[in-house]
Amino acid sequence: MPHYPFGNDPAKVAGYQAFWNRDEVKRPLVGFSIKSWFPLQEFAASRVWEETHVEFLTPEMVDPPAFMDDQVRLLREGDTMDDDILRGASPSQAIPWLCGMLGSTLRVLPGNVLARDQKLSWDELEQIRLDHDHPWFCKYMEFAETLVKTADGRFPVSHGTLIGPTDLFAAFRGHTQSLVDLLEEPQRTQDMLWKFASIFQEITEELWKRVPLFYDGYFDAQYQLWVAGPIIRMQEDAIA
Repeated sequence: MPHYPFGNDPAKVAGYQAFWNRDEVKRPLVGFSIKSWFPLQEFAASRVWEETHVEFLTPEMVDPPAFMDDQVRLLREGDTMDDDILRGASPSQAIPWLCGMLGSTLRVLPGNVLARDQKLSWDELEQIRLDHDHPWFCKYMEFAETLVKTADGRFPVSHGTLIGPTDLFAAFRGHTQSLVDLLEEPQRTQDMLWKFASIFQEITEELWKRVPLFYDGYFDAQYQLWVAGPIIRMQEDAIA
């Protein structure tokens, strides 16, 4: 019987296909994990930021190769879990990558890294662009490429846990002001949400250029989802 590293048996793809096709099945897909929901503390390379009491996170402090041993260790749970899911990885889920790329200062807090809230004017919001030479953009891509090299085809690599248009608007306009703008400036708000959506699309497609398909499909590492076509998963807390 062949052994597939991390439990990534290609036969599991049939279960995902049935899910997306809404086929009649005996039971839903089931996956188990002993990982926590605190990615900052799961990796020694990021845990040190909190332990050394640094206030702000900069791209130079992120060393992608230093994350790889812990990443492989976490994926190894798939070698013993007899479940239905494929297991993969993405650039560190502890880092608000897209906020950093667009100009936010990233604060290291107990158990988390958060972007400092901004209260930009409409004119300042109009100037926001995704700079492909920005240090955070380059570090994000470096992290993905390091994962691809480490995976060597054994596990899928996906886009990171990036926040979506409403969260981006709240982060750069201000959480309270962004809600007021929905009432008082609906058209400008809509235009800005479309702009942030375009930025989200741009960063995702740029990463896909560097990440191979896995079993001829795309993958989301946050929820361990495989799909035959492009997949988008965004963090949208503000929409609630």
